[in-house]
This record gives sequence, C-alpha cells and structure tokens, in this order.
Amino acid sequence: MEYGSARNVLISGKEVDIQNLKEIRDLPEKQKKGREKEIRSGAEFLQTAPRFPSRRGCKDLPWAILFMLTVAALVAFVIYSVVGINTELNEDEDFKHWKTHDGKVPPDIWSDAITINLACVAGSVAGLIMAFFWIMAAKACPSPVVYISLYAIPVLSILGGVALVCSGQTGMMIAGAILILAGMCQLGCVMCCWAQYIPFTIEVVGMVANVSNENPCMVAVSALGGFFSAAWVILLTVGFAAFTIKHKEDTPDKNKGVMSPLEFCFLLVLYWGSGVIHNVCHMAYAGVFSRWYFSADGPLLFPSLQVALTTSFGSICFGTFVVAAINAVQMLVRSVRIAAQEDGNVVGCVVALILECIIDAIGDMLEYFNAWVYVQCAIRGGSFCESARATCAMISCNGLKAIIGDLLIDSVVTLGTLLSGLVGLGVGAAVAWGTKAEFQHAALSREVVILIGVISGLLGGLLAGGGVMTIFSSGTKAILMCWAEEPNRLHEEHEFEDLHTEFNAKIQDYNYS
Repeated sequence: MEYGSARNVLISGKEVDIQNLKEIRDLPEKQKKGREKEIRSGAEFLQTAPRFPSRRGCKDLPWAILFMLTVAALVAFVIYSVVGINTELNEDEDFKHWKTHDGKVPPDIWSDAITINLACVAGSVAGLIMAFFWIMAAKACPSPVVYISLYAIPVLSILGGVALVCSGQTGMMIAGAILILAGMCQLGCVMCCWAQYIPFTIEVVGMVANVSNENPCMVAVSALGGFFSAAWVILLTVGFAAFTIKHKEDTPDKNKGVMSPLEFCFLLVLYWGSGVIHNVCHMAYAGVFSRWYFSADGPLLFPSLQVALTTSFGSICFGTFVVAAINAVQMLVRSVRIAAQEDGNVVGCVVALILECIIDAIGDMLEYFNAWVYVQCAIRGGSFCESARATCAMISCNGLKAIIGDLLIDSVVTLGTLLSGLVGLGVGAAVAWGTKAEFQHAALSREVVILIGVISGLLGGLLAGGGVMTIFSSGTKAILMCWAEEPNRLHEEHEFEDLHTEFNAKIQDYNYS
C-alpha cells in the first residue's frame, strides 16, 4: 500500500489502518473524519521532521515575547506598588532598637522577614535532599518504594481523618470522616483493583530511577526550578499586597465576594508563570531521557535545557497559557459559587458548581496532554500544534493508552513530594525556632514566627521536592514516546528485555480487545 492512501498512514516504520484503530471505530462519523485528519497530519510531521535537529527555528515566538513582556510589566508593577509604602519607623536608626517615648519597642519587620525566608530556604534544601534520596532508593530497591507509596498514602489519609474526628469539632469531624472514607476507598482499590499492575510499575520505576541516577545534574534543574517558582510567587504576592495597601481606599469591595478583575489577572499571571517554570524543567527532563534512549552524542542535559529555554520556549508559553486561563476561569467560577452560597442562592450555587467541575476536568485533561506534547517538542522541535498532532498520532497508532492506563507511578511521585514537604516542615520549624531567639525587638511573637516558618518550610520542601519528583513522570512519558517510535532500542541497546516484552503484550491485548 502507498503511504497517504485512503486508510493507511506510515508511522514508526509501519503502516497503520486508521479506520481500524480502536479509539476511531467507536466515534460518530463526523468526529471520525476530524480525528483521522489530525492523525494523518501528525504522522506526516513525524516522517518529515528529524529527531534532535542540529538547527531549530524558534517556534511560537509571539507567545515567548508576550510572556517576557508580562514579566517586565510585573516587575514594574511591583516596584510601583512597593514604592511609597510607609516604612519610616524601621528606617529611623534612632528608634529602631530603642524604646520610643511611650515606652514601646518599635517592631523590626526585617528580622521577621529574615527568619521566615531562612526557614523557607532551609526547607527547600531539605526537601531537595529528601527527594534525591527517594530517587536513589527507587533505583536500589524499586519494589519496596512502589509498595510503600501505594499503601502509605491511603493509610496517612485514614490516620489524618481519625485525628480530625478525635478533635470533637463538628466541621473537623465531617472533614475527618471524608478523609477516612477516601482513604479506605483508595486502599480497597490498591488491594483489589491495582494489585495486578504493581509488578509492571516496579519495572518502570526502576528503569527511570536508573537513568536519573546516571544523570544527577537534573537535580540542579529542579533546584533552579524550585527557586524561580518560589521567587515568582513571592514577587506576585508582594506586588498584589502592596498595591492593595496603597490603593485600599480606591479599591473597595464592590463585587460582594466575587473575584475582582485585579484578582483574576493576578491568578492568571501566577498560574502562567508557575506553569512555564514547571514545563521548562519538564521539557529539559524529557530531552535528557529521549537523548539517552536514542543514544544521542554529546551531553544530555545542556542541549535539552537550551531547547526548553530558547527555540521551544514559545511553545511552552503557548500551551501553559491555555491551561492557566482555564484554571483562572475555574477560580472565578468558584468565587461566584461561594458568593451565591453565602447569599442563599441555591440555583446559582448548583449551576456554578457544575460549571466548576466541567472547567476543572477540561483543565486537567489539557494539562496532562500538554505534558506529552512537550516531549515531542523536546525531540523534534516543532510548534505546539505540530507536536500536539504528532503526539495524537503516536499515542493512537501505537496503543500507548494500554500502557499509560496500567502505570501507578503517580503514587511514587506523590509520596516523594509529601515526604519532601514534611522534611522541609521540620527543618523550617527548627530554623525559625533557632533564628527567632537572636532578634529581641521583632514585630511578631515567637509562636507566630515559628508557625509561619513551619508553613514556609513546608511550601519550600513541596516545591523543591515536587520539582525533583517530576523527573519520574517526565522520564516515563519520554521513554514511552521514544519506545513507540523505535521499540527495539529498549532491549537491544539498553537491555530492558522484560519491560520491552511487557509493553508489547499490553499493546497487543489493547488492540485486539
């Protein structure tokens, strides 16, 4: 058969009958034509675009320019908002460390800021170290890591629910009962439904951890990503708070609890910037794993990170903006629902709740699909839309859904992130406790600063640890996408014979089911 015939496309070196694909057969006739067109276009791009081209053009450049202009505007906005805030008391050296005329000690807000920031930094470093050890443990003994991850999360949920129920407060008891029920349901799923997928997940986790330990410099990318994520949140929070304080009289609450335009823009930029930082790291990781799979010459990390920060940066900004806009709209609808609930508007509350669920589902699906698209951007350097069509063709024609549906790797990522956050919490509390004693005239009490230090350490640990744990999910997606293109490399060059056989078996069962 000729490539480009009515029914067949050439993908991964083999001809595929589009109309005989499982996910195409069950679609209505109108949707079939559109889906076939997307798959055919994606397959054509895969055939014409080489892997890891030596020269790449900048794709989706207008979106990269728009993002950089947004960053510049944000910095200008923060400077404008912060300038003029009344801080004369702390700037007065005569009264900064001495009692005033009324016998009170003027508060030194900078000492509290130093303490809280130190707690956040210490928590981030501790979370980073914990996540690195978690990856090392996954390489050394993947089986215990997977089993602990699958069972620890529901058990912790049940224990947390029991603690809330024992508090005796009505609201806490209801929340505790929900946690206990959710934990028991998840535990039942692990024991009854997911047990058959555990050995397969163990093999995948071991493979990804092995590659991660061969390229430990990826942890440095995680550290930088965590730092810039925290800086982005702090920058936006400081700017928004300063602007609100400076223009408090000019911006009264006229929306009756509904999100204001300023708050909507704040959330949109927050989601966009945080998502861009996360996806830059994800594309860099995907590039490392892809280059490892295809045995590319030269270093793995630097060219992968260079692609994410230059030629494919516009594609990241474009895809992330779509998800950020959906998330911001979801928060807007949520504020409408809360306002309707407070006003006793049952109909409005129900309608807003339904819309919120729909928007949330759309956002989650797009965010998940985008993660696969960025793998193709890392490999071939196409635009976001070209890579999206190529991803659709690769997943549809190779039956990757069968493998994706059987993986439980998210549990390993979740527990690793949670452990990093808990370690960061403990270290942040210790740093806040020790540092607070050195300042005698701080604005906040010791207990308040320690509490804020605990929260800062927790957030720092979660951000840093979560960035490292992304290596697992990014590596899995990259290797699966590469295996779909050239399956034999997995067992011939990398000697993962059992995993290669398992992949093939799952795809055959899926195609003929």
